[in-house]
Amino acid sequence: MSSRRFHKKSRTGCTSCRSRRIKCDEMRPNCANCQRADLSCHYVLRMQESTSSARRVNIEQNISPASPQAQAAPDRKGGEFDLLDLRLMHHFTLVISASLFEDRQQSLWQEEVPIQAASCPLLMHGILAISALHLALSKLEEVSLHFDRALYHHTLSLQIFNREITASNSSNVHLHFAFSILLIVWAYGSSAAVDDQYIQLDSLLGSLELVRGCKSMFELHSDDIKNQEIGRFLGLHASATKRDLSSTTQHAFACLRSKAEDFIDTMAIDHMERHIQFVGIACDIRSVIGWPAVLDDTFWARIRAYKPVAMLILVHYCMLLDTCKNHWWIAGWSGRLIKAVERVLPDSEKRRLDWATHITWIRDEIINSA
Repeated sequence: MSSRRFHKKSRTGCTSCRSRRIKCDEMRPNCANCQRADLSCHYVLRMQESTSSARRVNIEQNISPASPQAQAAPDRKGGEFDLLDLRLMHHFTLVISASLFEDRQQSLWQEEVPIQAASCPLLMHGILAISALHLALSKLEEVSLHFDRALYHHTLSLQIFNREITASNSSNVHLHFAFSILLIVWAYGSSAAVDDQYIQLDSLLGSLELVRGCKSMFELHSDDIKNQEIGRFLGLHASATKRDLSSTTQHAFACLRSKAEDFIDTMAIDHMERHIQFVGIACDIRSVIGWPAVLDDTFWARIRAYKPVAMLILVHYCMLLDTCKNHWWIAGWSGRLIKAVERVLPDSEKRRLDWATHITWIRDEIINSA
């Protein structure tokens, strides 16, 4: 009788190993099998319900630059939609379209993008994923139902996007750009479903990296995108008026500059200060999510490597994020980012950089701007 090696079936391995039916060592962010095969490594978003009376749902997510989040799709044909999906589309056009960006953007997301989605499965699944996520985060009833549907549509949209993105051209790049914006909303918003104690910095950085990817797509196809309806997303900024920084913010940035190690650090600080100055009284959330996109590649590599000064600069992004905390998909991000950075920065570096003082300034500014 031939011998056969058995191993315990894992339900928490990466999606690549599970699809190939091989044992996954579940190392994060990339398992050994994916490293050897040079594959993008993604883990299932795991939903857990607590036993408390108020049902809370935690999603464990792993985000990678190439394909932010993925899980095995349910056994359901991708082209099939049901009454829940119809309700989700109605919710998107009626509610979500007015809550994504500023008022001047509403008609784009309420009319133009849904019309394009009628003949574009990528956009359709992206829209339905965002709508279901919003319902899951904002309602106590049917939380599991809406999270399941959100993950289902999100997974299918990623599968389509990964197939199509390598063949972007003038005829479809505007659809890919529109979806990439929805993907940014998903990445920011889905972090709210994870208890703060489980938030990983790499997961949050993956969300910010999507903004950088969206910018890269625009730079490659700027003319084609500008000539389509989605090009309106890039114009019509609410206010170009430069606002005065509070004394707390000015002092924080002055001390931050004194800790910069070179011009690369200083440039990142300058960009952040300008974004805060021009964000406007009526928050234009595009300015808020835009800071990661303008960062130099060298500085971004320092963030990814958890370099102490880069971590200190990054945590001041909370001042900018908090200006748009009333947007459901940004709410709570500043607090989660502070906690995530605090967990990776050694105590010795915190003392060297006077971390506690900077965090006090950041939190004072957040409270005063409330």
